[in-house]
Amino acid sequence: MNLPLPRYDFLMTLAARGAVLATSGNAVLYQGKTTDRFGGCTLFAGKQVAGAGFCSAWARKA
Repeated sequence: MNLPLPRYDFLMTLAARGAVLATSGNAVLYQGKTTDRFGGCTLFAGKQVAGAGFCSAWARKA
């Protein structure tokens, strides 16, 4: 990730505590598997999005 170090540390601390981060890979609109590096997104028809990328329309995948 190319995040400033304090923000990266904050996100890693949240992840270590078991927080669910709003990433594309665990969003309901993500068309790939949770473990895929890239996959389709219904918001961006015909495009691939990063599974670890931030999702601005995030809702947890069931």
